[in-house]
Amino acid sequence: MKKLLPLAAALAFTLTACAAPASSAAVPTATEATELQAIGSGEVHILTSHRDGMYYQTFQQCEIDHTDQIGRILVYSIDEMTNTARPACNVPDCPHDSTACPAWCDTSAALFVDGDKLYLLASVNEPENYHYALQKINAERTQQTTLVADLPHGFVPIGALAADDENLYWIDGQTSDASHIEQIVYAISKTDGTTREIYRWQDLPAGPQGEDRTDTISYYSFIGAANRKLYLCRRDKPSDSYTCTQVTFGVLDLADSSYTDLATYKAESRREYTFTDGVSSAAYDHNYYPLADCYLADINCQTGDAAVLNILTGERTLLTDSLPINTQEQETDCGISRFGDGWLLQVSQWSLEDDGSRTISGVPAVYYCADGSMTELPQKRHCSARGTEPIRLMDVQNGVVLAAYDYWTGTVPELDKDGELLAQSLAWELYGTIPLEDLLAGSSNFTPLQFVD
Repeated sequence: MKKLLPLAAALAFTLTACAAPASSAAVPTATEATELQAIGSGEVHILTSHRDGMYYQTFQQCEIDHTDQIGRILVYSIDEMTNTARPACNVPDCPHDSTACPAWCDTSAALFVDGDKLYLLASVNEPENYHYALQKINAERTQQTTLVADLPHGFVPIGALAADDENLYWIDGQTSDASHIEQIVYAISKTDGTTREIYRWQDLPAGPQGEDRTDTISYYSFIGAANRKLYLCRRDKPSDSYTCTQVTFGVLDLADSSYTDLATYKAESRREYTFTDGVSSAAYDHNYYPLADCYLADINCQTGDAAVLNILTGERTLLTDSLPINTQEQETDCGISRFGDGWLLQVSQWSLEDDGSRTISGVPAVYYCADGSMTELPQKRHCSARGTEPIRLMDVQNGVVLAAYDYWTGTVPELDKDGELLAQSLAWELYGTIPLEDLLAGSSNFTPLQFVD
């Protein structure tokens, strides 16, 4: 059986990172690769992992049994109303132990629901050929088929799939040479997986890749869709900063495969600092970043404002005007994400030392903002490896919240290299549901998720 990594590694999230560059380069504009006619048909929309009170996720068996044996990996359908998680399989008497099961997954995968069908974007880590496989589980949940066995994958983060009646739409980025990225939007037939290129950006700066380094990495991702149009965001991010210098929104019109920039938002007031481990970085007091459904986060830690901007209508919604303001002694990080009909606002504060280093102060504060009100969520969870932290909200549908609300912790025996018996620490997230009304009232009375084969 496969064994787990140590606790710290098992709980770590993987992020795309870039080393510090040596020089800067101009940021080019988008260019079309080929002239194409209209693509697809019907309303185009962004796919997510949740729909109609259901949430889809892969689970390793060890997450359910709380052991150090990874075991099988299956796609589960979580019914938030009944608080149950079942394999996405309706094959009678299926043991869910092989590829014959439609819920079987060789690795963790991103899941996307489109009507009554389910798509899996699974990473395949073959030697010198790291790529994605695109799978489809049919509406009856009796069969899983491969649409595309080898989707290219570069170091650009993958954010979303889009779909219309005929196609899935996918955007990826590859390094075209030592210092540039080219990104391509593909249309993938839902019927047979036939893949065609519909738009390409060339010569995007690739940050610290190769010898001809730049100080910026730039890449596009889907952030919304409506009618026959896909909306995209381009991030221009210095390799020494976790915030963007600017974001640009644009639209890809599937009626004629044309792309047009719509608006650019630039960050202001750069500040530099050093972490306790000596790593240098930078951020901007006033910065922007894209959200789901064609929204833009507008964070200004000089004035204390946190807002969301609808880039299609221009409507700006102020979530709070009382963020802690950045000073010489403290700095604020603010994150916004969309949940249900509201917004989740997470605020972290850092202490700044005279030498420019910073350390986090306390536990981040979390707020749920909806209908003009902002409610603090006091619920916390704790484990020795991560300390105390806010609960992790996963979904809000029909007035019900799905969350990772606590940790299961324990130990298992393990032999070290010298044959000495040691106790290996384990921690697994515990999942459950709670009415949104109760969560906002401060309750931690979650109903644990029930796993049913």
